[in-house]
Amino acid sequence: MSKRNPIPRTTIQRYYQRVCKMNYAQRSVLARELIADPQPLVAEFTSGIEAFRRYGNPEGFYSNKNRAPKAPDPIGQITKTHHVAWYLREQALLEVGNTPRLNAEYLDYEIRPARTTNRAHFDDDGGSWRSGMMVDLLLVSSDNRTPIVGELKIRSDKDPFTALIQMLAGAVHLATRDQYERLRKFMPTGAFPPTEQPRLDGYVLLYQFLETPQADLETLDRHADELSALLMNHTAITTHLRRIACVDLELRADGKLHGSCRWQHGV
Repeated sequence: MSKRNPIPRTTIQRYYQRVCKMNYAQRSVLARELIADPQPLVAEFTSGIEAFRRYGNPEGFYSNKNRAPKAPDPIGQITKTHHVAWYLREQALLEVGNTPRLNAEYLDYEIRPARTTNRAHFDDDGGSWRSGMMVDLLLVSSDNRTPIVGELKIRSDKDPFTALIQMLAGAVHLATRDQYERLRKFMPTGAFPPTEQPRLDGYVLLYQFLETPQADLETLDRHADELSALLMNHTAITTHLRRIACVDLELRADGKLHGSCRWQHGV
């Protein structure tokens, strides 16, 4: 055994997978339960951090150093994560007009934090690293170079509550000291500062969300907002997360994506 192999499977990944299989009504029930008592989700987050502390890997997050997101075709038609990534890469900076402290810079897209070569496998079912969590967008805060785990939802692709759980699960796999140092090494443009206690930001990014009003999605958005506020009252969360924010994205006439804060909790 080594720090590379086997890879610890976190229970919060399985938790997220169960949420994905729920319908909107079931998610709403779960969200209300967590609002009444966030401790089960806090416990999933902290146990995930502890489990992933066992993992260490000197490799990068992918093998193709020249990979880049593909442009939408036609330009302006955004339907995939890599379309949003392409715009952010082109413009470099995402400005959040109504909350400038949330301004962020693009770093990368669709990274798998558990990527490990030489036939490394997860410790629960023997699955390869490809069966681990994927982070939609990796950004960095413009104010103090904090890494941002960004989970993107396009139109009605899931909902803010599911995206919140996904973001928490993704953050678990990047918040340890070893993983933070891996980010510093392989994402040098992030200019992440050295620290003994890494903290991340978590963004739920929505593109054309509720363009067509939908009551159940609106409800899940309110639940995600309320639950995020409660989570940020727990030291077990704020030790590893500086803020949780939900940002609407809009493609404007200048050909750039602009952000608008829907809700935000933390500093």
